[in-house]
Order: sequence, then structure tokens, then C-alpha cells
Amino acid sequence: MERLRRFSWFERIKTGPSPDDDGLLRITRELAELFDVRVWYKGILWGRFERGGLGWMISKPVSPFYPGTLTIRGPSFESELILPEYLKGKLSMDSWRFLIGLHMVRLHANLTSGRFAKIFGVGVLPILGTFTLGVILQHVIGGPWGFAIFNAVWLPGFLPTLLYARSRLGRWELELDREAAGKLGTDGIIRVLEQMKVLDPRANPSTIQARFAAFWNVSIDDRLEALKRPWSGIPRRSWRPTVGLRLRAALVGIGFAIFWSSGFAANLVYGQGRTGFACTNTGCAVLVVSAAVGYWLAILAGLSLVIGIIQHLRRSRSMSTRTEG
Repeated sequence: MERLRRFSWFERIKTGPSPDDDGLLRITRELAELFDVRVWYKGILWGRFERGGLGWMISKPVSPFYPGTLTIRGPSFESELILPEYLKGKLSMDSWRFLIGLHMVRLHANLTSGRFAKIFGVGVLPILGTFTLGVILQHVIGGPWGFAIFNAVWLPGFLPTLLYARSRLGRWELELDREAAGKLGTDGIIRVLEQMKVLDPRANPSTIQARFAAFWNVSIDDRLEALKRPWSGIPRRSWRPTVGLRLRAALVGIGFAIFWSSGFAANLVYGQGRTGFACTNTGCAVLVVSAAVGYWLAILAGLSLVIGIIQHLRRSRSMSTRTEG
């Protein structure tokens, strides 16, 4: 294990300790309990990094095979909190409390919420749609022009996916800031964000690559503006209809039915009893594309069904806990 640690990514960026490590560790454990993060922090580490992590820092598991530590709240995984070297000695303990709180609220959301999976699932639909259309057009047109049409139709599907993810993740980022401010205080969160606007090297990008990377993230100015505005506390209604568990299960069945029937029809009409054959006409290609669409519909609907069941069980457990309390 020690040999593996010597060649890990952290060993290449690790720096020395700080006199404030004991105080930072105490604050980290208190905030982990406040935000219900089921992680037991073993220590504070420092490293030279500017990107990665959640809220300017990284919670690194001690070992993915370690069973964890038994605490008052139950079993918790052991982790080490890695802080960026450029912040060493630059913040007071009070500012560190708010900054670590921003990390904890994001860590809790990533560990317990299925929102990221939802955003990814919805965002991948344009890519699948343009890919299916591109395959159909390629088989209809054929030749080098067909391949060119396929790329021209499929590749632009990534743009709406990226823009959708940027919009949804950005709104989620602002909501997490508001949640941290509700527990720790808005004035303190605003103060530490104003400090990070000066200390964070990414806050003032100077190169084209840095500006391009900053475009896909919510800027500190936007986060400050959102915190200073009055917050109604009422989420906006979504334009997407609510998909229940029964409809998701039905979509799984429909997807597998399309997949099986398309394959059966292709084998019956074009296979003529052979175990393998190549599609040489448009009709066979359409059946193959239809089978692929049914396959991915079943897979995505199945993933959505599993996520929905997990969320339903969590809500039921939360309601029963409130009732007993």
C-alpha cells in the first residue's frame, strides 16, 4: 500500500503541513456533522493544485477498501481533506469555517442527491437523437457523402448537451451556496467569496484557455450577486412533466419490445435463418437503428427507474423519521 501511495497523484502535488491543521481538522469534523456528511476526516493535507475538487478542496478517501470508522451517526468512511497550497496562511479560522462549509454542502449533495444523474440523463438525449438520425441518413445516402452527413448531423448534438449541463449545474451551484448561507450565515459566505475572488488564480483568467474553462463554471461575481439578491425560497416550476415509476417501468418494457421485435423482423426478413448477415439495403438498416433506439430507451429508462426507486425509499425513510421525531 505504501508503494502505491508513493506513485499516487497526490504524492506529486503534496506539500508540507500548516500550524493551523489541528484547528482546521476540528472545524472540518464539526461541519461534516452539521451538513450530515457521513465521512470521518482523519487529517488535513496540503497540495499544489488549482483545479478539481468541490469548493476549492478535495475530500480524498484513505482507501477505497477500508471499511470505515464507527461513529455516533453510524459507519463513516475515513477521508483526508486536501487544501490548496495558495491558501495556506491567507485565511482566518472564521473564513476557513465558511469555506469548508461550502465544500461540505457540495459533498453532501453529490453523495446523496441524484440530481447530477438526472442532468446527465437528460443532457445525453440530444446526442442519442442526432446519432440515430445521422446513422439513418448515412445508410440512406451511402458512400463518402453519407459519412460526411453523419458527422455533420451527430457532432452538433454535443452543443445543446453542454449548454444544458452548464445551465443546470450553474443553478445547482447557486442553490448550494444559498443552502450553506442558511446554515452558516449569508454575511460570512459573502465575505469568504470576496476573499476568494482575490486569492483564487482562476477568478481572474488571463489566457484564452483559462477564459474558455471559466465560461463553463459559475463565476464568483455571479455567486455573490445571487447571494445578495432576495431569495424567495420557492423553486421555479419545471417545464418537464413528472415521470412516475409506473411510466418508467412501462418505458423499459417498450424499449425491450422495440429492440426484440426489430431484431426478430430483421432476422426473419433479411437473415433467412442464418446466424449472421450484413445489411445491404435501407430497410435492414432502419430495423437495426430501430433496435438500437429500443435498446438505449430500455437502458436509460431502467437507470431512471432505479434512481426513482432509490429517491422514493429515501423520501419514505425521511418522512418516517420526522413522524417518529
